[in-house]
Amino acid sequence: SSGINAEWPLRPGEIEGLKSDLSAKIDALKEGQSELTAQIGDVSWPKGSYCILASGSCPAGFTRYSGHIRAFNTFNYTPTYIKPAVFGDSYMGCHGPCGQYTSWDAEFGITSCCK
Repeated sequence: SSGINAEWPLRPGEIEGLKSDLSAKIDALKEGQSELTAQIGDVSWPKGSYCILASGSCPAGFTRYSGHIRAFNTFNYTPTYIKPAVFGDSYMGCHGPCGQYTSWDAEFGITSCCK
């Protein structure tokens, strides 16, 4: 189909035609979105018991679990010993400012979705 073409300024009465064209295009997009949503809804997770890293809400049928270890001492702060990173809702890095009080404390937290 052709795009919506309008020359400005619009004359009286042309606005209604433009609104009608836009409304039809919006309806077609909504129908396409509904079809895609129905297809995505058919996707299911593999059977079995397992966990995945969480990033936001857990999928239907999964339960959220979280745990952490904080302030464990490492030998030094270099990327060899502590490399900060975030994985969805999980993380690892220095516990407080690295090297505070000549201490090299690290921490990590894991948040998962399990079924």
